[in-house]
Amino acid sequence: MMNVITALALSCFCWIAVSGSEFQTSEVQAGENVTLQCTKIYTYEVQTFWFRLVNGTTFNSIAFMQASSSNVNYNDGFKNGKVEMTKTTSDVFLKIKQVDVSDSGLYFCGFLSEGRLNLSVMQLKVGDTDEPQDDMDCISKQAHEVAKLTSVTLGVLSVFLLMLITGLAAQNMKFQKGTF
Repeated sequence: MMNVITALALSCFCWIAVSGSEFQTSEVQAGENVTLQCTKIYTYEVQTFWFRLVNGTTFNSIAFMQASSSNVNYNDGFKNGKVEMTKTTSDVFLKIKQVDVSDSGLYFCGFLSEGRLNLSVMQLKVGDTDEPQDDMDCISKQAHEVAKLTSVTLGVLSVFLLMLITGLAAQNMKFQKGTF
């Protein structure tokens, strides 16, 4: 009986984890400043970085911070002072000054520790139009659909596994009592 409860709890946990897998969106007007934020998932210092998906196919590395240093290394194209990476004990920030439409897209905050990579994704939309600014809107919609589909699939699988475990547990109880 304890295995059934454990399986049910694990199924519910997985359902919640996948359901929350969509990313946040920040919408600002051209000329404004915006600060993207992600929460550090480690309590100790790790390598931290920001990069951006461009044209749906290319990643541009923006900035990198070593685990043991507070110095930020900005990559080519981002050394002009338009972006600023900072961190606190609990969060990592990327401030973009005077955004324009070309700054729209998907931004990734990453943590690298012991060969493990963890990413947080944020979408930045600049302007007040619902028209696609580039193919980032299409990628965003596809990512949301994949997250929803994954959530539904995991939910169905969880229910199936729960039914299977319950059936096996009932069969096991009958077997132990000597009735088949």
